[in-house]
Amino acid sequence: MMHVVVGSIGFAALILFTAVGYSDMEMGGLLLFIISASIVVYFISMFEMQNIQNSVWIRTNVPEHWLTQPSKEYFERYRRREAEALRTKNREKNRPVHPAARGLRCKPSR
Repeated sequence: MMHVVVGSIGFAALILFTAVGYSDMEMGGLLLFIISASIVVYFISMFEMQNIQNSVWIRTNVPEHWLTQPSKEYFERYRRREAEALRTKNREKNRPVHPAARGLRCKPSR
């Protein structure tokens, strides 16, 4: 959908630049060509980024399970892992820790 936004804004900008009075016909033609070429590049890049699975580079360089695994399943697994790490961390905080392990110096006994 983003390519439609880029295309419509680019088309409006192209119309505005067409309405400007240029001193030379060649300069106006060159500027309009550069502007329209950049709009086309933006449009194509937005169109390609809409569905990354169509990209040849993505299909050849990204592991298959990244593209086929449902995102909801991945994030559920990630949340479970994070919750378990937090529980483990909290359990470790409640254990008595020797002062030397906390970085405090113990007084030597004489």
